[in-house]
Amino acid sequence: MILGCSPIIFVGQDLAYTDNRDHAGNTALTHKETMDMALGSGDGIVWTDSVTGGRVATNRSFFEMKCYFEKMIEDANEKHEFINATEGGVDIRGTAIMSLEEAIGRYCRRDQGINARIHPEDSESRHPDPGNLLTAYKVLLERINTILKKIKANSRRHKQAMRDLNKINRKGTPVTPQTMPETLQKIIGAIDRCHEDLDRETDIWRLMQEITLQGIKNSEQEKHHLKSIENDQGRYHEWITGSLRCLETINNVRREALIIFKKAFEETIQFHNREKRLRSQLSEGNKNGAMPLARFYYRDGQTTLLAAAIESMDADDRNSAEAHYYQGIINSYWKRFEPAAGHFAAAMEKDPSYREKVNHFRKEMAEEYRVYGRNWIIDVKSRRRMLIKGLQYHPEYRPLINDIRTLAYTDLKVAGYPSIASPHLDHDGLIRSWCHDIEENKIFAAKIPPEQITAFYRHLIRIQRRDNDIAGALGSYSRILTVTPDSPGIHHEVADLLFGIGEFTQGIAHLDRAVALDPSYASSWEKIGDHLFDTGQYEEAITAYEKCFTALPDRHASLKKIGDCYLAMDRPEASKAAYLALKEKITAAGHPPPVSTRS
Repeated sequence: MILGCSPIIFVGQDLAYTDNRDHAGNTALTHKETMDMALGSGDGIVWTDSVTGGRVATNRSFFEMKCYFEKMIEDANEKHEFINATEGGVDIRGTAIMSLEEAIGRYCRRDQGINARIHPEDSESRHPDPGNLLTAYKVLLERINTILKKIKANSRRHKQAMRDLNKINRKGTPVTPQTMPETLQKIIGAIDRCHEDLDRETDIWRLMQEITLQGIKNSEQEKHHLKSIENDQGRYHEWITGSLRCLETINNVRREALIIFKKAFEETIQFHNREKRLRSQLSEGNKNGAMPLARFYYRDGQTTLLAAAIESMDADDRNSAEAHYYQGIINSYWKRFEPAAGHFAAAMEKDPSYREKVNHFRKEMAEEYRVYGRNWIIDVKSRRRMLIKGLQYHPEYRPLINDIRTLAYTDLKVAGYPSIASPHLDHDGLIRSWCHDIEENKIFAAKIPPEQITAFYRHLIRIQRRDNDIAGALGSYSRILTVTPDSPGIHHEVADLLFGIGEFTQGIAHLDRAVALDPSYASSWEKIGDHLFDTGQYEEAITAYEKCFTALPDRHASLKKIGDCYLAMDRPEASKAAYLALKEKITAAGHPPPVSTRS
């Protein structure tokens, strides 16, 4: 509105829990499972009109934002057109509902020269003076300090009034407006006038609305009860003391919010004063001025300003161990891990003492994401993604690796026993997301034991086979074999799957590998031979029986079946040779002849 834009198109304001989600899909921090439970309990939930019709869930804070948007639209006095192109969520009164595709097609077809309008050639000379902002901060800070003094004075009056009221009550004297001592009436009157005075600071309280919302809500609930006994003379003491407590509750809520803002304003003013002094040294041509400024930004966590300070350094300072260390931190925060590693290595090479600093920073970042990953408010996928992010900072951080393996163990247990999981958990989604993260993050995959990776993919194969996704199942088997290439059981399962879809050449290769690793799997060759014999493929059946007999020479039935194949092919001599070989084996072993199962 300030820029004079029209239409103003709303797209995804995140003001509602559409589809039980508090963030858009595929974002890092989603809480769908938590939201399912919250919506079920109704705790803190507000239902309002949906843009698609019906009602949609939101919370009091989001609802206040919706009302704020609506007030801004109302105050625009038809100077602007407003369009809600979210295609879901709350209905914002005063907006025209339109799909995003339609809004783009209608209004976003012509180059508006946005960059030139925002950054005209003379924009550098028209930048706002930060001094004006600091002056406004100082004015606000003075007002906050004045309000805090009033609240402190009123709290003293509240304590005095409560002491006097309780003293009267202990004497057994009924407290009424008529029996209340004049001094006490004056104190209570002063409390009322002070609160009326504080209530007029509306612009201050509007700034702090989000922080004070819950406390004010609790006070309003108490006020509702007091309203019901306000005119009951027999309960006047209860009413007056309850009313004073309500006012003091509001005092405390406001005090806590004011202290937060006071601290922020003071720190901002102090920061800019210190920065101004350091920058003045730099502008005076002090070549060493950039490094103190960089240190100042580093200590304050101002990454972007730190990067600018390093750019202003001379070549020697920029190539120092300290500057490389700072650049390593900057690139780490910006998720540029390869350049970060290069700068850290350069810092440690120039000054080995930086090894401890670099390691401390990496551990600190990994631990921070590890703490995020232990937050059970966010959903299971988001917890895992936080741990993956931590690994990017410190791939060998043992507590983080242990948490990843513990989470894998827990989720595998849930996958195996769905009854122990939350009813809101998407079991298929859990398994698919684990396998996706294993495939997409090599560092993450390297920290998970092969048996856990195998277990996740076995669950995925079950899902894929249930959904008749044979190609997907074969891909999952392939990924299992990358971590356990010498698993005869896996090769045997792949062979069975391939034989089932007629891919005999690949199936035979996997079965041969299974038998080479564990000869007991050669029994499958006999089953394959039986199938080939029954379908009249005698030559191929003989090859299968021979493979079984070669791996399992004590399996005499294979020789008998080879003879049967030759007999079926009308090759009596070859059949006789097979039977004689069988007889010799039986005689040597002292076993009874195998019983044929063929008719």
